[in-house]
Amino acid sequence: MIKVTTTPGVAPALPSTVIANMSNGRTELVNVTWANVTPSQYGSEGTFTVSGAIANTTVLAMVNVTVTPAALSFPGENGIDYNLPDGIAGTAYTANIIATGGTPPYNYTLEYPNSLPAGLTMGTDGTISGIPIQDWTETQGMPIGGVADIFTVNVTDSATPTARTVSNKCVLTVRPALGSIPLMFWGPQTCQCYPVVGTPCNCLVTCVYGGTPPYSVALASGSSLPAGLTMGTDGTISGTPTVSGTASFTLIATDSTKPTAETVSAPFNFTVLPALSLPSTTLADGTVGTAYTASISATGGTSLPYSYALASGSSLPTGLTMGTDGTISGTPTASGTTSFTVNVTDIALQTGQTATASQTFSITVLAGNKVTVPVLP
Repeated sequence: MIKVTTTPGVAPALPSTVIANMSNGRTELVNVTWANVTPSQYGSEGTFTVSGAIANTTVLAMVNVTVTPAALSFPGENGIDYNLPDGIAGTAYTANIIATGGTPPYNYTLEYPNSLPAGLTMGTDGTISGIPIQDWTETQGMPIGGVADIFTVNVTDSATPTARTVSNKCVLTVRPALGSIPLMFWGPQTCQCYPVVGTPCNCLVTCVYGGTPPYSVALASGSSLPAGLTMGTDGTISGTPTVSGTASFTLIATDSTKPTAETVSAPFNFTVLPALSLPSTTLADGTVGTAYTASISATGGTSLPYSYALASGSSLPTGLTMGTDGTISGTPTASGTTSFTVNVTDIALQTGQTATASQTFSITVLAGNKVTVPVLP
């Protein structure tokens, strides 16, 4: 018997031809006309049989159709959090968790002891609704608002005799209502990106919070940034600094509250680090057949550790290698002077701000002492 599978609600794809065993011992591919299949037959999980008339004969072909639900799933399954739309405190909220596969209808429940953000409930149909409540406080200069709530939802289908259940974490963030929080600067008042002289930078000095967005950030009268840098209205400082040191300045943020905008100011510190450099150093001579060690040291940039590497096309004397810490070691095997270029890279404290420097060095390897041993007659 021919076997075909499908999923609930999807008409089975029955073959238009079948292989027939003829009375003369031969097999032939023949056309078949199947009986009508109704939606009620494949509307739910189970099996049924369909007969079909083989062309130019009175013989019937039979096909067994198995209706098997697709695997039960819902967004964010397999350990990936499902991010629900954000809510606004004090504003009506509705969102739906929608499962697929399995055998509907589905039943949605919160896994104990999980809970939704205050003011919200979830129905057994997966609908989350209500008016969320979110208080805010200020701790160490950072407003606590718009905190993401993480909870686990279980979805169970209606399969018989055994229902299927899947679970996953959902994330729902309730943000403060516009205008409910005073305008303020959010975050430390010392820039954390540490740009380096001679290296392009692009870093957000501060975030503005509360009030009514959008916001505009500007330098206060009499304040200035380190040479080579400018600041956008979003508080992003960019450019290529030319002088190291710490600059102090005052920023003013303005929101879009009408009819009168709110403003707030705060002092900030911004440190530019010295340029990364690789000072020229005379490396010690080596001797053929004698263990050798020397170190190359960079200065400036963000901080240790630095990463050292030979420039493309450069090589050390035969028998020597260089580690990423700038240590050259080994036992040279041939005399002569070898020049090579070393590149050093610092640690990027902000993506795209890695500084690099290069320098050419040379090592002279001396021939080993030769001892003549007389041969006695």
